[in-house]
Amino acid sequence: VISFNIEKSKRDALLAFLKAVITASQGDEKVKELCSIQLETLVVTFNVMQELAERHQMNLLTPEVQAAESWRDANLARFRAGVRAEMKNPATEKRQAAELLWKICKEVGPVYNRPFDEQTGAMTTFCLDLQKNHSAEMTLLGLTDAFNAMKSSNEAFIKILAERTEVEGSYVKGSPQRARSEATNAYRDLVMKLNTLITEGHYNELASFIDYLNAEIERQRISLGQRPSDGGSTGGEGGGDDNSGNSGDSNDSNNPSNPNNPGGEGGGSNPGGGTTNPPSGGNPGSGMTPLPDDDDEEDEGEGI
Repeated sequence: VISFNIEKSKRDALLAFLKAVITASQGDEKVKELCSIQLETLVVTFNVMQELAERHQMNLLTPEVQAAESWRDANLARFRAGVRAEMKNPATEKRQAAELLWKICKEVGPVYNRPFDEQTGAMTTFCLDLQKNHSAEMTLLGLTDAFNAMKSSNEAFIKILAERTEVEGSYVKGSPQRARSEATNAYRDLVMKLNTLITEGHYNELASFIDYLNAEIERQRISLGQRPSDGGSTGGEGGGDDNSGNSGDSNDSNNPSNPNNPGGEGGGSNPGGGTTNPPSGGNPGSGMTPLPDDDDEEDEGEGI
């Protein structure tokens, strides 16, 4: 089984990967037979990690957080609408400025449907880029006030979210991280068991699942910016074939039965200040924007 730096995966990507591994494992009778203990442990630890991740997000979603999030999203929508309107300006200079700003707006896309840490990261980067590199365009188009309102409401959201996170205290700061660690360790145990079985001559029985697993791992490697595998790995996760430069623990095992699959497992790891008083209302859920954008559907699908 080829390796990848699993600790660098973001939470949602890791959950999706582990779910795919579990589903495929449970559909393979030979894997269930030969790796029953490891698979059972992976299922239990995955379920705990998933439940805590969902509960963490829900616990943070208080009325105050919802109101701040909705106010920020409304200001983002107003700024985008202002830029969009100026793209029809008959003055060439203003139209070109609006087109430039719109490219940046499309890059950030809607943020309300992302996890909170991704929302704040995307909005903060967006605001910093506009402030540092595009103040002239915003001034030309009369969007400075709209930008300031958007930036201030994002800072207010970050501040309220940080305060809420601190209130959650021991629950927020420990359990999700421990659950993630336990789930990744269970995955490593499954891979170690598979590699051991391969060296003991079970490759043909496991070939279909191994091929599927390696294909999923290749997708993870590419998404993490790691080099595509050359058919195998002599290092563990975070080891020598990782472009990131990180290093980690390695549990390598060679595979004489299948020279295309040496490899093993190893180690690696997995975001909020401001002013402005948001209104006291807010939509339930993870921040439905109260002022919808008038973008085309294809625009809304784009994000960072």
